[in-house]
Amino acid sequence: MTTSVRIDSISTSLTPPEQRCQFWESYNGKQLIGLRCSTFSDEGFIASGKNIHIDNFGIAFIRANEHVVERNIHIVKDLPKESIFFSLGLSSHSFFYQGKECFKPDINDLIIYRTDKPYLFGFSSNMKQLTFDIPYERHHLLFKKTINLDTPRIIKSDTKKNRFLIKTLYHLGMQYLEDPNQNKAETFKHEIIDLLGSILSENFNDSDTLGLSYLIAAKHYIFENLHNPDLSCEEIAMTCELSSRHLTRIFAQENTSPKQYIILKRLERAAQLLSSSEKNYSNISEIAYQCGFSNQAHFSRAFKIFTGMSPKEYRKLNLI
Repeated sequence: MTTSVRIDSISTSLTPPEQRCQFWESYNGKQLIGLRCSTFSDEGFIASGKNIHIDNFGIAFIRANEHVVERNIHIVKDLPKESIFFSLGLSSHSFFYQGKECFKPDINDLIIYRTDKPYLFGFSSNMKQLTFDIPYERHHLLFKKTINLDTPRIIKSDTKKNRFLIKTLYHLGMQYLEDPNQNKAETFKHEIIDLLGSILSENFNDSDTLGLSYLIAAKHYIFENLHNPDLSCEEIAMTCELSSRHLTRIFAQENTSPKQYIILKRLERAAQLLSSSEKNYSNISEIAYQCGFSNQAHFSRAFKIFTGMSPKEYRKLNLI
């Protein structure tokens, strides 16, 4: 499967101080999101950023001095964007306001919010931020009912489980930003999305970080081998140096099994390919094969149970 990867970088250092905020606004409007930027620093706005787009999934890393960004109602209307942002703050002295909610996150807290609603994000000292961008229309498929997005949400890094998962999220994100390998893009995207789902779930208790580490390793192997129709619980367990029974118990904490999880991820990937206009995947039987289904009839039955429509019907409705 060929995954589209686009990489963009920006720095205000070579821009005259009086033009930096406007320059930042223009860049972000094209690459990330429309917003208004202002700073009260005597040295002007100093910022740099890197954006990576993997199909319709995005990751951004930003460094800057003190500033405020605002996405007001006029910008929401003029530059619409319907996404969920997962913003990981890597510095202190910030605040976030949206609707009637105002947060003052600590370092390594994760803020989740919709971009089709106005918001204000402020930083009173030097800041670093890692943000993941997921299209809003995909969130029900990705997170089911684990998140209510009518209001923003903050995930505190004040428990052992959350610290472990957020730390893993940070390391995976920064590793890919440093080495955005196109061959690893699809696996990275699915790992991040699945990890965000785990952060939002309450299936694991605070002391079971070892089980979570095994689960993350198992899912990584699954994502890399979804195309293999013979992928089995035994093979995954052996790779993770676990027994099949132990691996099954770990997956059971997420109310699933390795087999069920593999089928779910194959169907999600198939849904993604059916929504693509890529000529290489115009044939539904080829999509089934690429997603690890050796039998097209089995794929069609499973896909209809999953989405409520046949692969052909889904493609007609969702083709972009």
